[in-house]
Amino acid sequence: MIQLIKFKYKKILTQKKVVKNSFYLYFALLTNQILSLLTVSYLSRMLGIANYGVLATSQVVVSYIQIFMDFGTFLYGSRKIAAMLAVGDSVERIIVAGFWSKAILLLFIFVFLLVFQLSPVLNLVPEPHLEQKLLIALGLCALASAFNPNWIYQGFEKINIITLLDVSNKLVTIIFVFWLVQKPSDVIFPIFISGFSSIILYGAATILIINKNKIKILSVRWQDVFVFLQKSSINLVFQLSTIPYTSAHLFILGTLASPSTVGAFAGAHRIYQYILTLFHPIIQSSYSRVSSLVSVDMQRAKSVVNFSLAILLVFSLTITIVLNIFLPSIINLLLGPQFYESVHILRTLSIAIPFVAASGSLAISWLMPLEKTNWLNVICMLASLIYFPVAISLCMFIGATGIAIAVVIIEAFVTISILTILYRNRLLPFLPK
Repeated sequence: MIQLIKFKYKKILTQKKVVKNSFYLYFALLTNQILSLLTVSYLSRMLGIANYGVLATSQVVVSYIQIFMDFGTFLYGSRKIAAMLAVGDSVERIIVAGFWSKAILLLFIFVFLLVFQLSPVLNLVPEPHLEQKLLIALGLCALASAFNPNWIYQGFEKINIITLLDVSNKLVTIIFVFWLVQKPSDVIFPIFISGFSSIILYGAATILIINKNKIKILSVRWQDVFVFLQKSSINLVFQLSTIPYTSAHLFILGTLASPSTVGAFAGAHRIYQYILTLFHPIIQSSYSRVSSLVSVDMQRAKSVVNFSLAILLVFSLTITIVLNIFLPSIINLLLGPQFYESVHILRTLSIAIPFVAASGSLAISWLMPLEKTNWLNVICMLASLIYFPVAISLCMFIGATGIAIAVVIIEAFVTISILTILYRNRLLPFLPK
C-alpha cells in the first residue's frame, strides 16, 4: 500500500513537471505564433503571391541547413544530458563534444555554400544582385544554428531559458522585418534578419551556459566528438528521412505548377505547420522527462507518455474541427483574399493533424528514449519512398490539392506503422507488457 502511494505521488510530481515545462513552451509558442502570423500576413501582402513563393522556397533551404547543423544533436544531446544528470554523472564532456561537433558541421556548410553557390535556389531570386545577399543570409542561418544552445537547456530541463530565447528572437525579427521589408525586391531580407538576430541571442545564451557551468570548451577530446557525431547521426537519419513528406512539397509544385499555385500551397502549408507546432511543447517536455525516467523507472516513464498522448489526441481533434468551421475566414484574415485557393488545400491538410499528433508523441516521447530510433528510420524512409510517386501523380492530375492528399496518406501510414511495430514488440505504453 505504501509503495502504491509513493508511486502515485511520484507520478503526480512527474506529470506536474511536464505540465510546468509545457506551460513555458506554450507561452513561447503562442507568442511566437502571434508574431509569426503577423509576419506572414505582412509579407504575403508586401511581397505578393509570386515573391512569397520565392521566400517560402528559400526558407525550405534554410530548414535543410538547420537540420544538417543540428545533426540530431537536439534529440541525442539533450537525451544524453538528461540521462547522465539522472544518475549524477558529469555532463561537461558531452557538452564540449557537442560544441566541437557543430564547429565541424559549420565548416562543411561554409564550404558547400562557397563551392556550389546553391545555384538551383539562387535562380529563384528575381534580381541577380540579390543572389549574393541570399548566400550571406544562408551563411548567417548556419552560424546561428551552430550557436544554438537549446539542446543543452533541454537536457537540463531549463525550459524557461528556451522560452526566453525563442520569444526574444521572434520579437527582434518581426520588428526589423516590419522596418526593412518595404517592397517586393526585399524578398531576401526576412532570412537575413532572422539569421543575424539568432546569432546575437544564441551567442549570448551559449556564453552564459559555459560560464555558469564552468565548461572548459577548449578541453576537447576528439574521440568524444566523433562518438557524438556517430550517435547523433542516427537521429539525423530520422530527421532527413522525414523531409520528403514534410517539406519537399514546394519543390515538387515548383516543377509542375505556376508560382501562384506554389504561393497558394505555401500559405496553406504555413498555417498547417503553425498548427502542428502547437503539439511541440507537450512532446518536447515529455521527451525530457521520459529520457530521464526510462532507465530508472519504466512505469513512471509510461505514465508520462500516456498522459501526453491523451492530451495530444483530444487537442488535435478539437483543433481540426474548429479549423474546418472557420477556415475561409482564417485564410482571408491571415493571407488575404488573393489566397482563396488555399482554403481547399488547408481543408485537406487538416485531416492529417491527428495523425501527426499521435505519431509525434509515440516517436519522439517514447521510441527515441527507448533508443529505438532505427525503427523510426525504416518507417520514415519507406514513407518517403511512397510519398514521391504518390505526390507527383496526384499533383499532375489535381494540382496543389493532390500534394495535400499525399501528405494525409503518408502521415496515416507513419502513424499506423509506429503503432504496429510497437504492438508487435509489446512496447505500446498504454497496454500491459
